[in-house]
Parts: sequence; structure tokens; C-alpha cells
Amino acid sequence: MFFYVFVANKTMKEANKIKRTAIDIVISTRNKDIRKETNALALQLCHEEIQIVAGGFFVIDYPLLFEMMAACSTYIVITIQFIDVNL
Repeated sequence: MFFYVFVANKTMKEANKIKRTAIDIVISTRNKDIRKETNALALQLCHEEIQIVAGGFFVIDYPLLFEMMAACSTYIVITIQFIDVNL
């Protein structure tokens, strides 16, 4: 699970770096058509955060991993308490 979260997080970071690259292309190009298209792309990228989402329900990132670990730890503690009561 950690591997999937790591890859998703790394991919999101790299995808969000494209914003700066698109802006650099807009600044450096002289062709009006290319400038117009890259400007539209840069504006769209700047207004939207690129995220990897599982089925539209939640973002796959490190906080998700920590929440899952916390939930598992809680269930383990509760299970241990029930085992101690029954013995």
C-alpha cells in the first residue's frame, strides 16, 4: 500500500510541475498559435490542482495512508481489549 501512495504522491508532484513549464513556454515562444494554446493550458493548470482520486471518493496521498494506519491501530487496540476481557 505504501508503494501505491508513494507513486501517486510522486506523480501528483511531477504533474503539478508542468504548470511552470507551460508558463515558461508561453513566455519564450514567438508563435502566436502556440502561445495561445499554451496560455490556455497554463491557465487551466493553474486553476486546477492535479490529484489522483480513487473512484471519485478520496485522494490517494500520504494523509490517506496515515488515516488507514490509525484505523487499523484502533481496531487492533479494541480487539486486544476484548481478548483480555474474555480471558
